[in-house]
Amino acid sequence: MKISNMFSLIASATIICNASLNNQKQWNIYSVDPITGNDLQQITLSSNPTINYAELVLQPKTFLAGLYRFVFTLAMINPDGTTLSSQVDTFVNIIPSGLVLSTLSLSQPMYGGSIEISRGQAQTITFNPFLFSFDIDGIATITTLTFKYACELIDSNIEKGYPVKPGTNQSIYLTDVKQNLNLVKYDNCFNNTLSLVSFDSSNNILTLIGGSMPYVANRQYQIYVSTVYYSTEYYQKVTINILPPPVLPIPLIS
Repeated sequence: MKISNMFSLIASATIICNASLNNQKQWNIYSVDPITGNDLQQITLSSNPTINYAELVLQPKTFLAGLYRFVFTLAMINPDGTTLSSQVDTFVNIIPSGLVLSTLSLSQPMYGGSIEISRGQAQTITFNPFLFSFDIDGIATITTLTFKYACELIDSNIEKGYPVKPGTNQSIYLTDVKQNLNLVKYDNCFNNTLSLVSFDSSNNILTLIGGSMPYVANRQYQIYVSTVYYSTEYYQKVTINILPPPVLPIPLIS
């Protein structure tokens, strides 16, 4: 179950008691160590109006990510004041809802996934995930994450693939190329214009200065931006069409 989801638990009970139908219902919740299965601490939800009903309703963002044990107790109250109780438990794993990774300011934003833009070859493009990305649960601080960038060429709709280190499956990121010029020969996008590729001091904000992506007919540049949050990779692919230089008509002088 995701942190941002509302969910409910319903306990079903069959009461067989000739002495009394008077009963009390109660839910108790515990955080659980996912390795040992032991209870860590009890979670108090005294403000939840459904805590003493068979159906327990939980609002979004009630719990942080983790494993929880929900215990439903039904106590029969006899006329003499004695009680007879029974209980059942179930486990719920709460997971992060995830990130929306976005790097560009668009007039009609499209977050995450793949987007396509067109730019003149003299225009500068800045990819800033700190400014436009967000955590759906509102918990993660985006500036604590690390973002990586890779680039591949697409010529006549044929993808040439992202660069990898020779003899391995390890990706070559643009920061690797900037820090080790011996890797520039494996980068198809900027092997001749690397000086026009820059990062901020954290290496998370990428700026492609005008001229870094020359116009070539039927060519696209695809920037792959990724980060890892709670062991899950999130990404955005930005396909860039470089527009041909404008053609200025030359008047004929007769």
